[in-house]
Amino acid sequence: AGMARFMNKNVAGVFVPEELINKMAEAEDKTKTGIAIAANIINELRDICYGVHIMAIGWEKKVPAVLDAAGL
Repeated sequence: AGMARFMNKNVAGVFVPEELINKMAEAEDKTKTGIAIAANIINELRDICYGVHIMAIGWEKKVPAVLDAAGL
């Protein structure tokens, strides 16, 4: 949740909805929740774009889990 708030304030063009920030803040298992959120977003975009760019700052080792959860 902290990184999402930071990105909203400091990264031009980035908007993380408060609903997702709250979901992360309240999650018991933040890693599992973050992976599920990322996979869901990828799946929602699947029909309207040809790919995604995953910026996993400090979480590079979690990228395979995101791809697996998204069915890629």
